[in-house]
Amino acid sequence: MWDSARKCLDVLQHLMDGDVLSNAGWRKKNYWRKGLKNRMLKVGRAVADTCAAQSASKSKNREKRISEVVTDYLDFAGKLLEKISESFVATLSHPMSIDLYYYQQMLVKHTCTLVLIWLIVVC
Repeated sequence: MWDSARKCLDVLQHLMDGDVLSNAGWRKKNYWRKGLKNRMLKVGRAVADTCAAQSASKSKNREKRISEVVTDYLDFAGKLLEKISESFVATLSHPMSIDLYYYQQMLVKHTCTLVLIWLIVVC
């Protein structure tokens, strides 16, 4: 999910540099990139801590912690996906809109896959 979101942001940056897309609404693009990456790393750390602590039972409320971190990651990715979708319409006249569409669809696919996996694990 991180890779597809990163590529969407890279394509949007290229379109902004080429004056195809205005910077309006993307003034904080680094916030989106760093925010998603930080959340991805938090999920990885929470899962790794849980796996390491399973035998020693050191981590209390580990399921709750993982649930909170994954939910935050998915919420943030959903908000980013909404923002990318809003900008997609403005780029339709440019050939790079095909790339943006591809990475946007990959982001949707990976987000849905993660949601399904999460639902299976939780239920």
